[in-house]
Amino acid sequence: MAAARADFVPPSLGTVSVQIESGTAVVQWDTDEPADALVRYSLDSSLSLAVTNARPATNHAVVLNDLVAGRRYYFIAVSSDDAGNTATNDNQGQRFSFVARDRRSCSWSTPTCLISSAM
Repeated sequence: MAAARADFVPPSLGTVSVQIESGTAVVQWDTDEPADALVRYSLDSSLSLAVTNARPATNHAVVLNDLVAGRRYYFIAVSSDDAGNTATNDNQGQRFSFVARDRRSCSWSTPTCLISSAM
């Protein structure tokens, strides 16, 4: 007889970073177990927009597209494991933030305009 094992522990999220590229931002983090990835973001505290990657992984990269250059975006990172346990990194309640870059402010020789970590 096989024994079922319950999982009540949410994934642990590592340091969240954002790489700002021409017209987009890539939010990245690691988890200690396979989990999905969700970024909730907006231009204000509502976090009314969301992008998700439902494929379970331990290395996460979520792309935010069509950002308005010069505007500050606020976001949080969320991951859930297969058992439905959810963890959120909201920068200790302060939310993470970045300023979107204009497509013209990046060049082919330096396609990445800014890399921020542990904002």
